[in-house]
Amino acid sequence: MTTSDNSSNSFQSQAIANLIESLAMQHASLARLIDSESSKIQAFLDVGTYNVDEMLSVNQSVSDTLSKIIKLEMMLDLKLEEIKKLGESIQ
Repeated sequence: MTTSDNSSNSFQSQAIANLIESLAMQHASLARLIDSESSKIQAFLDVGTYNVDEMLSVNQSVSDTLSKIIKLEMMLDLKLEEIKKLGESIQ
């Protein structure tokens, strides 16, 4: 392997590491969003007085947000699969 090949592999390895780090940060952000939705529900319940319409509204809001988070998680999983393929191609 030449110095040029080593340099290229090193660059590609660093790029893959950066991509994985980026995915990890995105996962952490989604985890914080999930925690925020949990806090939203808890804050609503702590009020103590609420009617069915309010409960349904909060439930729908949380459900919509979680649905979007699940879609983003699926997209991140697909990205990770592509990153794995890149990693395998430089070995």
